[in-house]
Amino acid sequence: MPRRTLQRIVRLSPDAARLAWGALPGGAKAALSPLVHPIASGERQRAIPLEVEVPSVRPRFDVVVAAGVELPEDTRDQLRREGHRVFDADASELHGLARGQRVLDAVLLGDSEGCDAAREARKLGWRVTTSAREMSRSFPEVSIVIPTHAARDLCRSCLASILHFTGWANYRVVVVDDASRDGTRDMLRALARREAGISLVRLEKRVGFPRAVNAGLARSSGRYVVLLNDDTVVGPGWLSRLVAALERNPDVGMVCPVTNQIANQARIDVDYATLDEMATFAHERAFEQGGELAEARSLALFCAALERSALEALGGLDERYDIGLFEDDDLSMAIRRSGQRLAIALDAFVHHVGQATFGKLDDAAYLTLWETNKRRFEEKWGVTWRPPVE
Repeated sequence: MPRRTLQRIVRLSPDAARLAWGALPGGAKAALSPLVHPIASGERQRAIPLEVEVPSVRPRFDVVVAAGVELPEDTRDQLRREGHRVFDADASELHGLARGQRVLDAVLLGDSEGCDAAREARKLGWRVTTSAREMSRSFPEVSIVIPTHAARDLCRSCLASILHFTGWANYRVVVVDDASRDGTRDMLRALARREAGISLVRLEKRVGFPRAVNAGLARSSGRYVVLLNDDTVVGPGWLSRLVAALERNPDVGMVCPVTNQIANQARIDVDYATLDEMATFAHERAFEQGGELAEARSLALFCAALERSALEALGGLDERYDIGLFEDDDLSMAIRRSGQRLAIALDAFVHHVGQATFGKLDDAAYLTLWETNKRRFEEKWGVTWRPPVE
């Protein structure tokens, strides 16, 4: 009976389905909860898209010189010519400097790793080094893997936001084009020619999200890997906060940011309507929630960071989930079964449009895929799937 009721709901239009779901009595909702999916619960409603233009100049990390450290004036001038901002501050001033000057991606040039300034800098998500020559090397390499299919405009905004808001010194973007035929590939070729940090993997036959991610993983080389959906717009400081969360918490196997649109507890209320307002919103969260984590039972892969070696040890994403759905539940379960935690970095924000790929399926096709992959997940792990706790 619950399954038939749910099937009747999803035969309705999305708006009517949400109204029908909302009208169900509490007992019926409880009975249907193991089957609930975005069509009925309203999560297919899209967020506002944010259009981002590719910047003419990419951001550079800031340099903060700790009290007592001598940095020659010619070195300071060279750093400024390269686009770095240079500040002087002692340990007690770092937080105020960071918030007042919006210092997110930064290196502290300190006199020792264990000094008060270094400890405070790490709380802010900054890198720490004792040598001006080693500043860029203090950033571990990160590979950002973005699968995309027929989402030219969304993917372009996603990539533009990375170039616009990421001052991390050592990252590479691997975009996996999953047999797009809408001009996405031409856009990606042009952007990859312009930006040396973007590489393109071209798939001629549609393989779906898990296989596309694994193809990108095979081309990645960073110590950390970020799996990122093509319908996202990253906020300022997003990457430094995710990496810092993993570094500070070695028992955390995977971490994701908060967002405006997702079907679990990573979703937060937002009050912006433009890109500039989103950037301000992300800046404020970075300092208000600095270094804070929330435990999670399952993470969605709209944006998730983990060590590449750990993902490879798990065999990448399980390709039995075909085009997608439940591969995020599967990876979350695998990480938890390995003895590590899942966490949400409350100080990192990424805007999510949502359902860019699955929203193109009609409701009946979506439900069939959802039920098929749910069954695969339950058979693999010997559990009954439960909806993520909001």
